[in-house]
Amino acid sequence: EEELSVERKALNINIVNKHLTDNEVMAQALVFMLAGYETTGTLLSFCTYELALNPHIQDILCKEVNSVMDSNGEIIYEELAKLPYLDSVISETLRLHTPVQRLSRMATTNYPLGETGITLKAGQQIDFPIYAIHTSEEYYPKPFQFNPDRFMPENRHNIIPYTYLPFGAGPRNCIGMRFALLEAKLALAHIVTKYKFFQTPNTDVPIKYKRSLGLTAPQRLIVGIEKRLYLSRGLNHWSKRGIKGPRPIPIFGNLLDFFIIPQPIQELKWFKNYGKIYGHFLGKTAILTISDPKLIKNVLVKDFHLFPDRSKFAQTKDPIMSRNLTQLTGDDWKRVRSIVSPTFTSGKMKKMYPRIKECLNDFMNHLETFALKREEIDVKDMYGNYTMDVIATCAFATKTDVHKSLDNPFVVNARIAFNTNPIKRVAILMLPSVLQKLFGLSTSHTREFFIGSIRQIMANRTKSEGKKYNDFLQLLIDVEKQQDIVRDENDNLDSHHVNEGKYSFYYIIYL
Repeated sequence: EEELSVERKALNINIVNKHLTDNEVMAQALVFMLAGYETTGTLLSFCTYELALNPHIQDILCKEVNSVMDSNGEIIYEELAKLPYLDSVISETLRLHTPVQRLSRMATTNYPLGETGITLKAGQQIDFPIYAIHTSEEYYPKPFQFNPDRFMPENRHNIIPYTYLPFGAGPRNCIGMRFALLEAKLALAHIVTKYKFFQTPNTDVPIKYKRSLGLTAPQRLIVGIEKRLYLSRGLNHWSKRGIKGPRPIPIFGNLLDFFIIPQPIQELKWFKNYGKIYGHFLGKTAILTISDPKLIKNVLVKDFHLFPDRSKFAQTKDPIMSRNLTQLTGDDWKRVRSIVSPTFTSGKMKKMYPRIKECLNDFMNHLETFALKREEIDVKDMYGNYTMDVIATCAFATKTDVHKSLDNPFVVNARIAFNTNPIKRVAILMLPSVLQKLFGLSTSHTREFFIGSIRQIMANRTKSEGKKYNDFLQLLIDVEKQQDIVRDENDNLDSHHVNEGKYSFYYIIYL
């Protein structure tokens, strides 16, 4: 409550200019793409690595997700947010393999640091060593053991506030936290129920890290992958709901019953044995059969608008980058944060759910080719491709086809941006832009590519104002044109929770 109160106070300013400039729109879209691609992919990579090393944890997670999946292997948005073990696995991964090593703030005035006797001077930087805190025995027993139970609802009271900071804390927490966790949870929930990961001779234990600045960068994360076999998956759909029906068999469901006994006779037999309401299966498709006249009328006539379809069974100091949220300060940051916040509410995230799911389907089809052959995969590259596809789709309505070709300009330029060696990265941070260009260190061509792409997309959408896009860039464009900040009716901007637990997860962007 204190944290939420501080945030409301920080953003409680009289905003005179309530829209974003073109540069501010491009800056938010660009940092969203760059940050979301690398860090979320890294999170999923480490998570898969730990599941491969801890098969019992992998099985528990798989069982939990299966308990809420429907007979078609799908999970709805609301159910995804209510899986405590899934949330705990991701939380423990973020603790043990924190994507960003340090968090920093700048003092705007002289500040006495508690009872330490130290006074910070105005302009002084103060850092928080996130990884060191996360792996301290003072706060976490056996800190280097992967133990998701730490974050289960019944154990969360043992975690001392502000000793878990994978996404920072306070009003300048990451605005993209909801999206990052949604993307990661959706992917992990579907993948872990279809594939099993395992340790191979090439799996590095312990992990070998690159010498990098800021971001946690493993040299590689090799694990094995194979398909999970579910001969009877989903066939308890009706029994666990207390609905009677003929016993299905794997793969076929009750289809073979119609070959053993002619369908008219079989239908009558089921009617006599199970009554006017029973459940059966055509293959793996669960079907509820009703023969009560009143219910038939309700479905076919009275509530027809709820059942309009037939069965689907047979259907086949940069002027732009300086305007992004990580760079802005003071009232500029408050104004942009207040304007952009509605684009990251739970309502907006739910609207992007189908886009992410589409990208996930492409990714899982790609994984299928490796799983069928029981091959090794580098999950870092695999998940990087997935998150790139999601970001390109949700930010710019652009499909990368990254699983088919790595030559897509979005993919090429994103990899250039993140594959900088440590010495070059330090030089880029330390040297003026003139010297960067002189020594060939500048990555301005990558920046210009993304800025040019965003400009072109914005120009195209201006010409076709009648067409509506449901992506991050369009949300920013809509905000740019509006006089007032528009929020979804059901959005709760005072909460940072992705699920119903009390813990907040924050997202820090490092560039």
